[in-house]
Amino acid sequence: MMPSYLLVVIWLVIILAEAAYNWYLIERRHVRIKHGLRTFYRILVGGLFWIAGPIACHTLEQYQWWLMPTLMAMLFWAVFDPALNWMRGRYLCYLGSNFLDRLQKQHGGEQLWFFVKLASAVQVVIIFLWKL
Repeated sequence: MMPSYLLVVIWLVIILAEAAYNWYLIERRHVRIKHGLRTFYRILVGGLFWIAGPIACHTLEQYQWWLMPTLMAMLFWAVFDPALNWMRGRYLCYLGSNFLDRLQKQHGGEQLWFFVKLASAVQVVIIFLWKL
């Protein structure tokens, strides 16, 4: 029986592996990433992880299972970009040039959104783990 905090740890490992794979594609193979297809794969992996959660963790309560998609999205949103920026040797709060990044630059800037993402992820993890 796996405790529910291990689901958070496993999801963080999946996010860091995705960031490392993107770093490899961008920096080593010089491939321009197609975001539409990558988003589809991310949603597919997240859906499979959501379905497998109760199977892997028998102590998972119903509210935790319903909260898992929000948890996965917030953790991905907060961890992926800073991890990829760190791997690429960029400023941790750096925002790229896609639509969402440009929107964040226009409304608050890089540092504000870095801390908004971080605070959102921490709050969801606290709610998920401590059953608040």
